[in-house]
Amino acid sequence: MTSKARATYTGPVTRLLLQSMETTLEQQAWFAGDDFSAADIQMGYTVRALQARGGLGRDYPACQRWIMQMEARPAYKSAMEKNGDFQLLKD
Repeated sequence: MTSKARATYTGPVTRLLLQSMETTLEQQAWFAGDDFSAADIQMGYTVRALQARGGLGRDYPACQRWIMQMEARPAYKSAMEKNGDFQLLKD
């Protein structure tokens, strides 16, 4: 991706999406409320991809908390044991 496209489109859009995610997770434990749901599974790759690409830093503590909650779940640990650590798809 060119730096111009990143600066003018993907960067600002990513920041808006991250802020929306952060606001949601500041108000509740999981993406769809106070209980873990399919919404959290759906968001898992997106959040981890943002983290792996360096876009999910200290400015998003609620998102960081969400990642720690996910990683603490027994089902998550089991999946990582079976499938290996998170791997980001190539561009």
